[in-house]
Amino acid sequence: MRTTVFMKPGQVAVKEVDMPKIMEKDDVILRVVRTCVCGSDLWNYRGMMLKKKAP
Repeated sequence: MRTTVFMKPGQVAVKEVDMPKIMEKDDVILRVVRTCVCGSDLWNYRGMMLKKKAP
């Protein structure tokens, strides 16, 4: 499947990754068909408000 990956400020890449696996009985896999970028998301893209990586 394809995913969008934030590489560094100003650089986003589309990469091919393995399909996620259902591991628990309450796990789900969602198919995203549309999305958008919020204006506040651009702060991270520009490197002006980088957040810590999620665990």
